[in-house]
Amino acid sequence: MTLQAAGAVGVVCDAGMRDVVELRAIGMPVWCRGPAAASSSAGLMLVEHGRPVALGGTTVMPGDLVVGDEDGVVVCPASLWDEALVEVTQREAMERYVRQRVAAGAALRGLYPPGEATQQAFTRWQAAGEPDEAIT
Repeated sequence: MTLQAAGAVGVVCDAGMRDVVELRAIGMPVWCRGPAAASSSAGLMLVEHGRPVALGGTTVMPGDLVVGDEDGVVVCPASLWDEALVEVTQREAMERYVRQRVAAGAALRGLYPPGEATQQAFTRWQAAGEPDEAIT
């Protein structure tokens, strides 16, 4: 609750943690390496904040955007956010298109990863407003 009061919306920890179940129960998403034995909070002290940190072999700088779901966590430099958002949006649209084609009976080979013909059909599908039926 202290984290939420301070404005945190999730926790990413490159080590084990305790109280993960309780944190998730109050709506705080948590990504960590696993459980950790209880420790004495008397030995813990905030030394610095707003400084670069290393998590899972990645350097996270102040201002970087950290996004996570049940599959994991991604760190994106703020300067690349708009570009990354466009790429992710396109990738998700392509995956919706491929799922539609497969659900309609198309073979996955050639659809994913998308070949030139699939990319052209995808472009037509997007131009048509991404209808519920896949354009071939």
